[in-house]
Amino acid sequence: MVRIFERAVPWGLVAVMAGTAVLSHGLRPLAGYRAVELDASAFEIGLLASAFALGALVLALPGGRLIDRIGPGPVIVIACLILPGSVAGMAIAVSLPLLLASASVFGVGQILAVVALQSAVARDRTTSQLDRVFGWLTAGTSVGQIVGPLLALALPGLLSTGATAAGLLVLLVFSATVGVGGAIVGMRLRNAVPHVRAPRGGGRARTLRVPGMPVAFLASGVVLACLDLLTVFLPLWAAENGVARSAAGLLLAVRGAVSLASRVGLASLARLVSRRILIVGSTFAGAVAFALLPSLDFWGAAVAMVVIGFGLGLVQPLTLTWVVSAVAPSVRGSALGLRMMSNRLLQVVLPLGVGALSAPLAFLGTASSRSLILSGVALFVSATLSAGARWSTEESGPDQRFDK
Repeated sequence: MVRIFERAVPWGLVAVMAGTAVLSHGLRPLAGYRAVELDASAFEIGLLASAFALGALVLALPGGRLIDRIGPGPVIVIACLILPGSVAGMAIAVSLPLLLASASVFGVGQILAVVALQSAVARDRTTSQLDRVFGWLTAGTSVGQIVGPLLALALPGLLSTGATAAGLLVLLVFSATVGVGGAIVGMRLRNAVPHVRAPRGGGRARTLRVPGMPVAFLASGVVLACLDLLTVFLPLWAAENGVARSAAGLLLAVRGAVSLASRVGLASLARLVSRRILIVGSTFAGAVAFALLPSLDFWGAAVAMVVIGFGLGLVQPLTLTWVVSAVAPSVRGSALGLRMMSNRLLQVVLPLGVGALSAPLAFLGTASSRSLILSGVALFVSATLSAGARWSTEESGPDQRFDK
């Protein structure tokens, strides 16, 4: 019987990633509903959204260093113990401070799980193999984006109890399942995958000095931030253009489904086209689609969603391969943690920048139009910097080169 960690695709790790993503994308809207039930103000709901990201900003880099020291297996086990506890905290929260604290703890568990899973799949693989495993790992995230809201919001509507309470109960049971399965995977990984002891100190500085590494972080973070803005402003665009709310949801679902398909097929694409061309071309295509979206009707927007979903869906797994192939195995966890921290930072900073620039650019149209156009500009800048970046790899040999 083939062991799970000896397969070309580590399905156990992909399953844990998908389960973690289901919890994340299901809990966020449910936590918002719970905050409303607790009479939270708009400012307090904003604090709740920030609480989920706080763990990533604070612990992504230390978590990566911990993975470099003790290996990803034990960290996956730790994360899978934290996640059910934090969901239980939200389920029993009778006050806003408890809800905020539970959201922060969940953010810690999520970031430890994600960085450990990314580090685990990268162990002892060539650059071409990384395309496949990171493609499938991020496909697991796409599954979570689709299934999470359905599990948390649609299924509980069929139950007789309160929708929010029922949704939290469903996710609590699901989190326990993910916790047990993830702990088993982590313990098996500890025995199956040896880890490289990391030297103490200096990991962050060494990573940032690698040629092209800051651009890789920027490319990843800008794409995530722009997709966040798309999720926020597409419903507003729909309302301004007489498009039904259900149709706006369908457009977002199309984008998610196409991203899933592009990630599953990433390894085949990378054999046909160089990774540099894929990253630069996909980001440029996404920039054009964002910029044109305000002037399109529903069917034109559907085409734009296909372009955005397919192109920008490739950037995350490709930048993971970029980062991992450019650093020594002993500091990969730190590099992935630093990448995650920069992602979260850009997800906070870029929307603030778009909001600040939007007011002086009133001639570009409505608020949604300005935000989408500015997102396109940010993607264009990211693509330009990626095209001009130096692309380095720690490993040698024709199969190890990232830029080929």
